[in-house]
Amino acid sequence: MAILTAQLKLGGTFVSDAFDLSITNSNLTIDNDVAIQKITAPTAGVEIFNTARGKSYMYIRNLDTETVSIESAASGGTQYISLEQDEFAYFPWAGTAPLYAIGGDNDAFIEVGIFED
Repeated sequence: MAILTAQLKLGGTFVSDAFDLSITNSNLTIDNDVAIQKITAPTAGVEIFNTARGKSYMYIRNLDTETVSIESAASGGTQYISLEQDEFAYFPWAGTAPLYAIGGDNDAFIEVGIFED
């Protein structure tokens, strides 16, 4: 079992208005598998999540200079997320559909964490 505490902080000044947002999701209990790995996202795509895992929380970080797309299929799928260099995404995934990572013009390295609910 793992207990995660996720926090998101955003701040800055937009036009003349100050912006400050802080969201914390504490004590998210993960009772099943946790998988974290560094993988290559080729231009042809690679499956990073399959439906056998069920409902999960996903963490994906682009470690490369290439843009990485997270899509519903290795080719011609719906694009869910586009990650530039050093950008990351953390989101719940229902687990009813697979996810694929696709590199831009060249293969890209990404870090993927899957926390099964």
